[in-house]
Formats: sequence, structure tokens, C-alpha cells
Amino acid sequence: MVMLYDYHHGKDFIDDPVKSRMYPIDRSNVDKYIQIFGRQQWQQIDFRKFSKVLNPNIKQYDFGLDAVLAQFPEVKPQVDESF
Repeated sequence: MVMLYDYHHGKDFIDDPVKSRMYPIDRSNVDKYIQIFGRQQWQQIDFRKFSKVLNPNIKQYDFGLDAVLAQFPEVKPQVDESF
């Protein structure tokens, strides 16, 4: 939807790279993931931050999990104390 928004506003994405990686959810990050996405409150994510039209300094689209989680600084990473 972000890319369609940008395209509609004159930013063609045909030649733009999209950063897309697989983000495994494992013991080290599952609690953080559940804190944010378990409530399914998607309206808390500001998707405008991903738009190149609204943020001309963005050089590469990044829709990865890390970019989304960065919007939630109040969610502290879990410490694995099993060692």
C-alpha cells in the first residue's frame, strides 16, 4: 500500500530496490513480537514513515520487521537468562 501511495503521488518504484528479508521469530524475539503484534492494533504502526513521497531522504524501501519494531521503543528486548 505504501508503494501504491507513492506511485499515485508521482514516485515510480519500478527501479527502486525493496529491502525484504525473512525475519525468523524465535526465543530471542518472540516476546517483543507478541507485545506488539499480539494485540493486533495495526493502527499504532505509522506506515507514513515508509513512504518515499513523505520522506524524501529514504533511499531504499524497508518493510522489514526491524523497521516496524523500531517504532515501538517502549518495548524492551527480552533478555535470555537461560545460560
